[in-house]
Amino acid sequence: MDDSISIALQKLSRGDYQGMLAVMDRAIAIDRYNPRSYSLRGVAKSGLGDKQGALADHNRSISLNLHDSRSYNNRGIVRADLGDKKGAIDDYNQAISIDPNLAVAYINRGNAKSDLGDKQGAIQDYTRAIAMNSSLSVAYINRGNAKSDLGEKQGAIDDYSYAISIDPYHAPTYNNRGIAKSALGDRQGEINDYDRAISLDPDYIDAYNNRGFARYKLGDKQGALQDCNNAIAMDPDYAPPYNTRGLVKSALGDKQGALADLRQAAGIYQQAGQAADYQAVMISIERMRF
Repeated sequence: MDDSISIALQKLSRGDYQGMLAVMDRAIAIDRYNPRSYSLRGVAKSGLGDKQGALADHNRSISLNLHDSRSYNNRGIVRADLGDKKGAIDDYNQAISIDPNLAVAYINRGNAKSDLGDKQGAIQDYTRAIAMNSSLSVAYINRGNAKSDLGEKQGAIDDYSYAISIDPYHAPTYNNRGIAKSALGDRQGEINDYDRAISLDPDYIDAYNNRGFARYKLGDKQGALQDCNNAIAMDPDYAPPYNTRGLVKSALGDKQGALADLRQAAGIYQQAGQAADYQAVMISIERMRF
């Protein structure tokens, strides 16, 4: 059984959830009372998108061992994915009560708290995880996100910068830092971060759109237009680049092209049920019509 667990963990490290599932299925067929096998099979099922199956396996694991912090943490992740944030927090609380040094449980609980709007509570959890392991870049990234949501842009930039010092190859961190720099008016600084994000991930649509908007604000309308075109070519059903391109075209004097792009953005937002974004674009359209 130890060999099966080891093989499953190796497959997990490679993201091979299907192979992991096959290993755990065989292990459970041999021994139906090993809680670790159910827990790991639950992780595999979750990775394959079978959240209900994962939940059932984590429930089984916990029923066989009420004192395994990892099973509660893993079940919390599935509950959060299913939208049950409060249930997830209950599981993370239980995991932490069993193992107060399980840093990942603090990070996950922070994520759930953040999703529920408790940004300060989330920051406290991320800070606790960092105190346990200062090399957890995700804790700095998530704390930076929470600080940014609270308007603490410089604090967010500091966290993103520290995360980058740990992992300089994570494109979203540069994108997030660029957004925070934008809020502080550092246009060139944000463009530099978007440049880096794009160099790490040439298909990063948000980074293209964000850089396009920054270039537009700096007066580089042609550069902005190119970024928006690139983003739209990657995903024609993604609204933000149409919105940004509409603003750029308006600044270039192409009123009809601008209205066409803004209407396209509005239609996508409306279809997706994003009412606030839809209303914001409609206001821009009304202003442009008169």
